[in-house]
Amino acid sequence: MGIRPRDVLNHKEQHEEQDDTENCITGKIEAVEHLGNESFIYLSHPDIHEFFTVCVEDSRCRESGSDFHVGVPAENCHVFDDTGKAFSRTRAPHWE
Repeated sequence: MGIRPRDVLNHKEQHEEQDDTENCITGKIEAVEHLGNESFIYLSHPDIHEFFTVCVEDSRCRESGSDFHVGVPAENCHVFDDTGKAFSRTRAPHWE
């Protein structure tokens, strides 16, 4: 399964008033790459074998080793078979 870094939601900041943890992942910040008006945050998680990358559009300082909460909207996920070929979508994703 995969998701583009810009399709991941910064769950804690965008949903602070909600107690909705469906499709939420909490990872540990391993590195932050600042690129002007956006940053890529590289997260580790014990159940994910590669870094999980998130793109955020702000310049807030984030510390390596801190927890970072993200939402993973199912409609933005891509599912692949064991050869790496993407399965066809049954619905088109909704992008704003």
